[in-house]
Amino acid sequence: MSDPAHTHKAVIEASWQRCRSFGLNPKSAPSIVQLNRGDWQDAQDKSKELIVTTQEQVLPFYENILVNSNSLVLLADRDGNLLSRWGRPGFVNQMENHLFEPGTSWQERFNGTNAVGTALQTGQSVVVGRDEHYLIANRYMAASAAPIYNCERELVGVLNISSDAYLPTSHVDGMVKVMTQSVENQLIMATYRHQHYMLVFNTGMDNHTSQWAGLVVFDAAGQVVAANRRADLLVGHTLVGLDIEAVTGIAMLQLSAHPENQTLSFVGLSNYRLFGTIKRPMETVIRAPVAPRAPASPKVQPVSPQKKGLHQLDLGDPKMQKAIKQALSVVNSDIPLVIQGETGVGKEVFAKAVHTSSDRRVPNLWR
Repeated sequence: MSDPAHTHKAVIEASWQRCRSFGLNPKSAPSIVQLNRGDWQDAQDKSKELIVTTQEQVLPFYENILVNSNSLVLLADRDGNLLSRWGRPGFVNQMENHLFEPGTSWQERFNGTNAVGTALQTGQSVVVGRDEHYLIANRYMAASAAPIYNCERELVGVLNISSDAYLPTSHVDGMVKVMTQSVENQLIMATYRHQHYMLVFNTGMDNHTSQWAGLVVFDAAGQVVAANRRADLLVGHTLVGLDIEAVTGIAMLQLSAHPENQTLSFVGLSNYRLFGTIKRPMETVIRAPVAPRAPASPKVQPVSPQKKGLHQLDLGDPKMQKAIKQALSVVNSDIPLVIQGETGVGKEVFAKAVHTSSDRRVPNLWR
């Protein structure tokens, strides 16, 4: 395992070397390179969702912490151009104001080693202490920045926290990482929440809904279509393209019927138990019946047709157990079965399970 201190030192040294190759001198003044009005408007339009998500859905949760620490939050696009800033005006006034005007570039070639530019260059979170800035003119602040990736794992921006206060670097670095993942999670959910299932999970029952949780998105067929970086880390695999049954060890039918407000636990591909909750699609997803698929992983054993029905919905909930018992008592009779419930509770899933559990399961289920 690499030494974090050594790795950090190597990142800073590599950045300083790039600065020299750009022809910069430590005594150089920062170069104020700004987009023209047209390019600035294009940059704003391309990053509109990123800006709104950061400002309205993430920053409000950290506002008190940031104000009390005399910090400044910067959001830059994938090219290092400043999109927006949030923080105390007094803190900005201590600096070179033009550096913090929207549209100003924070690339290393213009401003030397800095958290935004170096995070863009490395594609990873970076802490830059006061004396680690290549340009002496920038050594009045410490900063931490982390790249932001979209659903396709494409770099779309950088979130930065700067401060002139002597805050612990681990504190600032941890906060910027959590905020960055919060932004990424919101971007994923905004893209997929209408027609996809989501599994939010973590290592414990008390933290599986935190901002530092893993997030996996899968479709009605059970295929994983998106996941945040934390999810890959927790499971130990790149999850996109896998079958959710292989990931969790729980069948799709069982996951889709699991109550949203109840915690589930699983091991699946990971070597330890994880805890999570299911979020169903906001819109009803109707798909044609498909033939049972082969197990996605040798670890997942085939389930008999009888068990792929109502029995698979039994996760220990007393009300569900009662409904299953009642349905099983009439499943092979000609008595009509009426399934009632609020939108999103899984009526369609229950109906399919009833059909699958009956002796008449071979023909397709007509709706």
